[in-house]
Amino acid sequence: MALITSIQIVKKTSMSGSVDVNNYRHLIDIAQVTSLEPLIGSTLYRKIVADQDAGSLTGVYETIYNNYIIDFLCHTVYAMYLKDANVLAKNGGVFERTQDGFTNPDLSSLESLYKQAQSISDVYAQRLVNFLCSENVPEYDNQDNDYDIDPRNNDLIGGLYLGNNYGLQEYYDAFGNKIK
Repeated sequence: MALITSIQIVKKTSMSGSVDVNNYRHLIDIAQVTSLEPLIGSTLYRKIVADQDAGSLTGVYETIYNNYIIDFLCHTVYAMYLKDANVLAKNGGVFERTQDGFTNPDLSSLESLYKQAQSISDVYAQRLVNFLCSENVPEYDNQDNDYDIDPRNNDLIGGLYLGNNYGLQEYYDAFGNKIK
């Protein structure tokens, strides 16, 4: 289940409402699995998705969703869209989009837009992690099994755990600041 809607993305980012939802709907699921789940861990991710789907988010989980996850996902999806908005894959191959009356931005302009959108997403990620570290959220602190993604011990890009050569465990936020 998607945790955000196209309407929320349009309201919270610079994405126009005229952009066809089919051009970025898939990015919502990708952002949830590749960005949100590693950030909050599989157990908390599954709880938020299940409670949101059932319409039963309450307490700290409702706060996490309303105050952090929505903004984080909207800006993450927007940043992802900026990376591939220009390209369309069809039966005949891969094409660049053009529109009469507009010029396509050069690669450096697109990269600048992407970095700006991604940095906004990173701010929301940092706020979410700070909140989770300050609250007692059992699903964040404990994973259900060994194959779940643990936000405090993952080697995924953008994760919070950075091991070192001395066997010490150090935890960092999205900006490289040491936490806990």
